[in-house]
Amino acid sequence: MQFQRDQQQITLIENDRLTAAATFPVIDPQTWAVEHIWVANSYPDRQALAGQLIDHIAALAQAEHVKLLPLDPYARQYLRHNKPTLIR
Repeated sequence: MQFQRDQQQITLIENDRLTAAATFPVIDPQTWAVEHIWVANSYPDRQALAGQLIDHIAALAQAEHVKLLPLDPYARQYLRHNKPTLIR
């Protein structure tokens, strides 16, 4: 599984179909908003894939020394439990 980054969006394409996507626009030089997490209904373990998307964004944020403002409800819950130090 390989996520693709295009600007402030991450996607996963499997079998030529969009399987998952996440958007994280820049709010300011120190903050990205985790705006939207989406996983196809047909994906067998949607929560696990959503968590992997968020983990990927978190790793990018750590590498670029920015905090995350989770606007997406699932991202907010996930980050509070798994990566609370990244939350702005």
